[in-house]
Amino acid sequence: MTCAELTATFEGLGIPTGAPGFYEHPNFVAQAQQDPTFFERYADFVLCQDHRSADIQNIVARLVAAIGPIAAQSGARGSYIDAACATSWVLNQKGIWNFIVKGSLRASQDPEVDRFCHYDVSPSLAGRSDAGHAWVVAPPFFIVDPALQAQRYVEVNFYPRPSVGLAAAGELSGSKPLSEYCSRELLSFARFQPDLTSFIEQARVETEATWEHVPPRQTIRNSVFLDYIPSKVAGPPDGWTPDSIGTLGRSARDFLLVVS
Repeated sequence: MTCAELTATFEGLGIPTGAPGFYEHPNFVAQAQQDPTFFERYADFVLCQDHRSADIQNIVARLVAAIGPIAAQSGARGSYIDAACATSWVLNQKGIWNFIVKGSLRASQDPEVDRFCHYDVSPSLAGRSDAGHAWVVAPPFFIVDPALQAQRYVEVNFYPRPSVGLAAAGELSGSKPLSEYCSRELLSFARFQPDLTSFIEQARVETEATWEHVPPRQTIRNSVFLDYIPSKVAGPPDGWTPDSIGTLGRSARDFLLVVS
């Protein structure tokens, strides 16, 4: 759909499109409850906006630098989701178009260096987790990840370590095998569970459908290859506010005061 067609679709449903974050409008929420892929239309809308402002690159880079160290220090399970939500919230407040992506992260050491290391963070469907990682797309940055080192294995097992957080355009990296966006434990268990195998296959179909809107991308930091593999476009969890996430939320509010 073109940007004009997307605008007509949203406004035809009574959803105003004048500012980032309109997925919080009650009419959008109602549509997304009926059709979880409705967020992909929001992603398409974001991607067709004008992203040429120099302020976008400056603000995004400063925001990752502000939130990244706090996310890395928190050590809380799921801090990557809070960090992505906080990042997206700040960008919305600044009028910068963006959306949240949930999915998998694969990190691998450059085989040309002395040591080879490999790490997957994937959704664990058996535990009903729909994301092993989360990040933000804010064009021209297609990977805005303030919580890279919140993934503890990435922090301690790669040398030199990748940056605390990153903002990068990333290179399109093509389709990925199932093993790269579904936890290895789950795949092993599924061999003996026909129902679970069917569930995984359905998840694969849905994930690859998401790639039509947000394809996998790769970037490199300090000789560490980082593959970001989307599984869904999403909004913040129900009831999420900056005040609900403690230090990360305060950091987000403080950042707004600094850049206002």
